[in-house]
Parts: sequence; C-alpha cells; structure tokens
Amino acid sequence: MCTPVPTPLGVYVAEQLAAPPVPDNVQVAGTNEPGPPLLVKSTRAALESVDRNYERAARNLGASEWKLFWRVTLPLARRSILAATALAFARSLGDFGVTLMVAGNIPGRTQTVAVAIYDAVESGNGAVARVLVLVISAVALLILTLANRLSPSRI
Repeated sequence: MCTPVPTPLGVYVAEQLAAPPVPDNVQVAGTNEPGPPLLVKSTRAALESVDRNYERAARNLGASEWKLFWRVTLPLARRSILAATALAFARSLGDFGVTLMVAGNIPGRTQTVAVAIYDAVESGNGAVARVLVLVISAVALLILTLANRLSPSRI
C-alpha cells in the first residue's frame, strides 16, 4: 500500500477546514435575520397610522421635517415600534435553521436554546428538554405581554 503524500493544496484545505467557528457578530446577525422584516413592516404601519393632523399643526407652527419626525411622529408611534421590536426579538428566539447553517452547534459557544432543545431530545434527555421548553416559553410569554402592554389600546 502506498501512503498519501500531502500536497500544498491539501495542506491549505486542511488548515482552512480546521478554522475556528464563525465570529460572534456573524452569529448574532444570522440569528436575528428573520426578525427585521417583521420589525420593518410593523414600524412602517405604526408610522403610517399617526394622525396627520398633528403633523400639519406642527408644520403650521414652523417645525422642519426633521423636527416633525423626532418631536411629533416618532413619539406618537413609539409604543407600536417598541411592541414590534419585542415581537421581532421573540421571533428570533426560536430560530433554528439559520443558527445551524451559520454558526453550527458547538455547546457553550454557538448553541442557542432552540438547538439545545433539539440536542436534548435527540440524546434522550427529556428532562433537560422540558426545562428548556418551559424557560423559553416563559421568556416568550413575558415578551408578548410586554408587547401587548406597549401596543396602543384599541377602543
């Protein structure tokens, strides 16, 4: 039998495959990927729902468009925007696929709660999986309660 001789290309590929995992900032961006469309759409709806009479009054009083946005429109839409932010964050908590694709599954380093639940179930550790499900459910309910309290009340 002949033994393989390492080539420069083979050595380079082996070094690249042994590279450290994806940096933390890329992992955060990857796990937050599903949230922004929800946030942007809800924020746009919140900004469009502001009563234009307040904006007209501010213009008549001499406010610039920039001051109008920061002093009139944004404060009126603030609660809805904060609620949309909370919902987008809650959406990203349960993300599974993007985390595995971007960051992998390194316990203690790149593992999210959703991936940890998956690992616990796959390894037959049902007690840990149930505790994690209860914890993430409590966090999600807390965020949804916060979002409901921040959203404007309807009559």
